[in-house]
Amino acid sequence: MATPRNSSVQKAFQILEAFSPNGCQLSATEVAKRTRMTVATAHRFLLTLENLGVVSRASDNRFQLGTLLAELGGRVEHNKVMTHVVAPHVDALAEHFGERVNVAVLSGKKVIQIAIGHNARSLQLGILDDRILPAYCTAAGRVLLAGLRPKMLDYLLDDLEFESFTEKSITNRAALMEELQEIEQQGYALSCGEIDEGVSCVAVPILDDHSEVVAALSVTTQLPSLTLGQINSYRQNLAHHSEQIHRELYMENRVLPYKAKPRGNFPHAKRIGDFILVSGTSARQQDDTFPGVVQGAGSKTVLDMRRQTHAALHNIVDIVESFGAKREDIVEIQAFLVSMKDYEIFNEVYGEYFDYSGPTRTTVAVNELPHPHQLLMLKAMAYFPV
Repeated sequence: MATPRNSSVQKAFQILEAFSPNGCQLSATEVAKRTRMTVATAHRFLLTLENLGVVSRASDNRFQLGTLLAELGGRVEHNKVMTHVVAPHVDALAEHFGERVNVAVLSGKKVIQIAIGHNARSLQLGILDDRILPAYCTAAGRVLLAGLRPKMLDYLLDDLEFESFTEKSITNRAALMEELQEIEQQGYALSCGEIDEGVSCVAVPILDDHSEVVAALSVTTQLPSLTLGQINSYRQNLAHHSEQIHRELYMENRVLPYKAKPRGNFPHAKRIGDFILVSGTSARQQDDTFPGVVQGAGSKTVLDMRRQTHAALHNIVDIVESFGAKREDIVEIQAFLVSMKDYEIFNEVYGEYFDYSGPTRTTVAVNELPHPHQLLMLKAMAYFPV
C-alpha cells in the first residue's frame, strides 16, 4: 500500500518553490497566486514557516526565504567536505584492522554513515539498511548523543521508541542516560551484540573547532565481545585518526610553492576553524626579488612603494584564495611601513582593493624590515566558514 501524501507538507513545499526562481520577496497574495491557494491559506502557512525560520519577514509585510534553509544547505556541504577528508583515514583503518570502519553523523534520532571503509574480510550487518541506524543502540550513535547539549538531548529522547534488536539492546531511557554519562567520561563508546548478535563496535568522537562532537569514527568487528586489550587497541587507533581528521578539517598549515619561501620556519598561512591567518607578507617574489627596485645614478637604489603595495596586496589575496576564500572574506589587515612618508601612496593603492565595507586595518611605522628593499609588510585574517 502506498504511503498517503501529507497535503500540508506538499503545500509548504509549494510555497518554498514559489520563492526559488530568484530568491525574491513575495506578499501573501503573490504566493497565493503562484501556488493557486487562497490568500488566507497562503498567509497561514507563511506564518508557520516564519515561526520555524524557514521564511523571514521583509519590508512592507513581504516574505523571503529564511536563514534556516542556508544553514541546512551548509550542513550538507559540510558533510561533503568531511567525507572527502575522512575517506583516506577510514580506508587506512579498515586495512589496519581488517574490519569495517565508518564515519557517521547524527540525523534526528538516527545515525547516517557518510563514509565506509571495507576490508576483504569485513562484514555487512544483517539488517535492511546498515547506513541508517537508530542512534541509541549503536556505539557511533551513542557517541553523538553523548556530545549533545542537554536540551537537545532531552528533545530527541522525549518521544523515543526503543526497539529491542537483540536481548542486549538498550530498551529504556534510564539505561541509555547512564551509558551516555559513561561515554562522556571515558571518551569512547562500546556496543556488543546490541544491533546484531556476534558483532561488536567501538566508536570515538570527531570534534569541531569548538570541541563540539560533529561525527563519530567507529570500527565494527565480527566478535561477540571484546577484551580490555582489544578495546584499548581499537580506541587508541581510532582516537589518533580522529585527532588527525580534526586537524585536517579545522586546522591546516599552508606553504605555497609558487610564492616566496617564508624567511623562517612558519607557513604562509594557517587555517583554524573558520579563520585563515596569513603570516607577514611582503612584495617579495618567488626568486627573492622585489618589484619596483631600480638602480639610480651611482649606487643609489630607488624603491617604488606603489608597485610594492600592489604586489603585497596581490600576494595576500592569492594566499587567501588558495583556501577557496575570496578577497571579500578578508576581515582584518595589519600594515607595517618603513616610512610614514609612504602612507598616502599606500592608502591610494589600498583603496583599489578595498572600500569602507572591507577589512579593519591598523597601520604602523617600523624601524626596519627583513630586507633592505622591503618597504612594507602586511598581515591578514580572513573569515571563511568551513
